[in-house]
Amino acid sequence: MEFAPIGIVVAIAAALRINDLGFRSLWLDEVATAQVVRLRDLAAVVDYVTRDPSATPGMYVLTWSLRWLGNDELAIRLPYALAGLLTVVALFALARRLYGTATGLVAAALFAILPFAIFYSQEARSYALLMLLGALLMLAAYRAVTRGHALDWVVLAAIGTLNLYVAYLAISVVAAAFAYVGLILAGNLAMTWRATGLRTALADTVRPAAWAALALIFVAVAYLPWFGHLATFLGRPDQGFGRAAAGHRATFEEANALLQQLDLQGLLLWLLVVGITRTMIDLLRGQWKASLVPLTWFGIPLLGFALGTGGGIVTIWPRYFGALYPAAILLCAIGVEGLARAAGSLVRAGRAAMVRHRGRGARIGSSPARSRAPVAVQSVAMIALVCVVAADALPADAAAYRRPKGSDYRGAVDAMLETGGDRPLVLVVGSDPDWTVSGLEYYSWVRDSRVTVIDALKVSATYLDTIERATTVWGAGLTATDVTDPTTAGLTSALYSDVLLVQPGGRLPPMNQALAVLQWAASFEEEITATVQLIGVLQGHVAAGPELLPSPIVSEAEGATAPLDRWILQPGASLSEDGSAFVLDPDGRSINVYLVTLGLQPGGQYLISFSCRAAELSGSVNVFVVAEGPIGGTTFPDGSGHACAGLDDPKVEVFAFTVPESSTSTVIWLRATGDGTARFESVSLRSLQ
Repeated sequence: MEFAPIGIVVAIAAALRINDLGFRSLWLDEVATAQVVRLRDLAAVVDYVTRDPSATPGMYVLTWSLRWLGNDELAIRLPYALAGLLTVVALFALARRLYGTATGLVAAALFAILPFAIFYSQEARSYALLMLLGALLMLAAYRAVTRGHALDWVVLAAIGTLNLYVAYLAISVVAAAFAYVGLILAGNLAMTWRATGLRTALADTVRPAAWAALALIFVAVAYLPWFGHLATFLGRPDQGFGRAAAGHRATFEEANALLQQLDLQGLLLWLLVVGITRTMIDLLRGQWKASLVPLTWFGIPLLGFALGTGGGIVTIWPRYFGALYPAAILLCAIGVEGLARAAGSLVRAGRAAMVRHRGRGARIGSSPARSRAPVAVQSVAMIALVCVVAADALPADAAAYRRPKGSDYRGAVDAMLETGGDRPLVLVVGSDPDWTVSGLEYYSWVRDSRVTVIDALKVSATYLDTIERATTVWGAGLTATDVTDPTTAGLTSALYSDVLLVQPGGRLPPMNQALAVLQWAASFEEEITATVQLIGVLQGHVAAGPELLPSPIVSEAEGATAPLDRWILQPGASLSEDGSAFVLDPDGRSINVYLVTLGLQPGGQYLISFSCRAAELSGSVNVFVVAEGPIGGTTFPDGSGHACAGLDDPKVEVFAFTVPESSTSTVIWLRATGDGTARFESVSLRSLQ
């Protein structure tokens, strides 16, 4: 019966986490996680992860390894719900070892019912894994320094390594764990030195210090394969702490809003303060091995956030505090135990005062029931405090289940399949189009459908046949975009959480439907005007401007009529014999031909056309247009450029782009990568205005 209470808590936690797990559509970040179930092997998973500078492979490898569960919402989220459930058990085990069974039960109960913990246990992202591995890591660190078995140090090193591969946020938790180990070893050395002398102290410390060093070295060496990716992440100004508002002056309202989103407001905030105070007092009283666990786990990551962001800490998304959230709940549980113990002490002090006043100490003190009264009061106080927290948490949990979570890509795809015929097509517009494309494509794949999803800014000549063969054409975008009312453009619309789906009315031909969507989108996204004009040029309705590029045989601009600079050919690139084409022989690497110009107007719209022959090349052929500005470059059609088909008798490929207003120069970039030969012909750049 000893573990019956924690069994009840785990059952409650399971019910709260499994309920509604598959009901809501995957949202933006979850779709990024789910995409790996479509990949063929582990190498493809690693390649997928390396494309995102903020990603680490642990979460993706887990999801890919469990792809046999399925590809729906329940299957994708289930491993993370189980991680959240196991965190309840891990937190109980840690708190029980540090402060006793009662504190363990309180910590587990709080983590089981708080909305923040439940929310991120129902999301297929790294936060549930961070919480679980963080709790296990601190438990392993405590066991390593208190028991010192070789297996404890091995477990510490293994969990530390897993933690680092789950997310970069884990760096602070791993640092906290090894800082805790270092503080305990230093404290043991100082105490033994004082008691028995330096030689004995050093002798007693050598073995655990050696194990700690080996564990740390193991973690560092095991992380070396990913260190380059970490360096790239740290070097990106738009990643990590760069996402926080630099120089921000935090306000009380912002801090309070952040605490509310973390569920650390009201009573829980006071319990957190009491818990920190209690552990500080225990530290001064010599109970430092237990008290330093929550203090380092909570304090070091929080200090890292504060030093990295300053006042901008209040602008950090709440989920990034997931790595230290179990530590905060552990401190709250310690606060509950501290207040309950204080209540028991007051009862005990009151009884003692009564005895002194009445002079009947022997008879009153001999009653077993009365001697157990302070313990009963302490238990009742702990239960009461947890119930007060639950009274706030459980209604919030219920409200969360009624609230849509993220973008309903599933609903949008189902709507298109229901009324879109055999070959529906959707043009993605608005902000973050890559996310919308990814979400709609994923659910199209899950439904085994023929929905074609195209980013409206990447429409090229190769897409015209696809558009003309579509049975229906839709427009889709996130509602975060300040969109024009679709009805003013004769479009019908439907909202699926924060995905807006629009469709032209009437029975228009597919290309007319596409143009109706694009012309509506161009009213709030000016860059799409280039796509509309490109279609007009390809259909012969609009004439493009004169040629702006020098021919390959011209090495210098010729007067005012040729505003662009000369072509630059890297070693391995040459002109064809007749001087009409660029020939690239990459020989296992990347070879570039490029042209830098100041001649394109900021805000101007242009089209670039070309053909490439790469049938003899084993690799890839791409064309990039890069608009450089004060804060970096913008690449068209996207960061990967335009991938050439590489046929023996290729068609002319065309795409359009809008030069950003902040642009200071533009680069036309032709690239071949791999082994063999690629040939670029008929490279042309013309204005659309």
